[in-house]
Amino acid sequence: MLRWRALLSAVCIIIAAIGSADAFGLFAFKPSDGEVWSPGFRVFVSRTGTREDIVLQVGFAGSASEFALVVPVPAKPNIGYADAGIFDELYRIVHPKIIPGAEMPPNTASIPKPIRLENMAVIQPSQPEALVVWLQSKGCKVQPEAQRLIQDYANKGFYFVVAIATVVPKSEARWLSPVIVSFDSESAILPVRLLALNGRPVPSQVFVSTSVRVAADGLVEYGSAGSPTRSPYRLNEFPLFFQFVRMNTMVTELRGILDPGAITTDVYFKPNKQKPVSGG
Repeated sequence: MLRWRALLSAVCIIIAAIGSADAFGLFAFKPSDGEVWSPGFRVFVSRTGTREDIVLQVGFAGSASEFALVVPVPAKPNIGYADAGIFDELYRIVHPKIIPGAEMPPNTASIPKPIRLENMAVIQPSQPEALVVWLQSKGCKVQPEAQRLIQDYANKGFYFVVAIATVVPKSEARWLSPVIVSFDSESAILPVRLLALNGRPVPSQVFVSTSVRVAADGLVEYGSAGSPTRSPYRLNEFPLFFQFVRMNTMVTELRGILDPGAITTDVYFKPNKQKPVSGG
């Protein structure tokens, strides 16, 4: 089973099992084909001007052999695959040394290789019905509340990143491969309203790199640190981080449990003027 630290994350991702009776609370499926749920998400949000790069990874568990992933974003995105090692780098940046009595850093040596997402594509906001048709073509029954939220995002100009995972069902929790979603946005945003359709709380971990420390409603700061851009010799220590960050920033780690019943809006990051907390 994946360890808690390795599973923490937060992002508005929907996991929908194809042919599942209870697929993470979003869709209803045939009861004979299993189910899927997420024991946690993790995400890195990097802001440079109005450009936002999101690296996201989701853990999954259950008996479904195929399921869909849907991520809404506020502008036309570029999409691709990422290296999960960036989350280890971020942890070392925010928590540069072990403090006596503090939690140990995550042990990822025994975690199985992530399952690669396939058929990644982008659906335009002018075609929300295309998203519904795409989901239905994968065996998903899109409930009225899901259609309402999809239409609401589309009315606001959101695009939808979609992908498919095909797996051999196992008892333990596993990772999907991380993906990169890049877009322009006036505000630093993490779209999470679709999680209101999910049936259970989701542990969340968010790393945010921007010009200042940040806060967000529903998430608690777990640590922060200046980015190591002032130390050129550290370029080799954090190569994945420096693919996104090329200027001095603050890196803030936020954590929380996302309660589907309490989600009424997306997460927006704002400057945090409170005294920094000690990472651990």
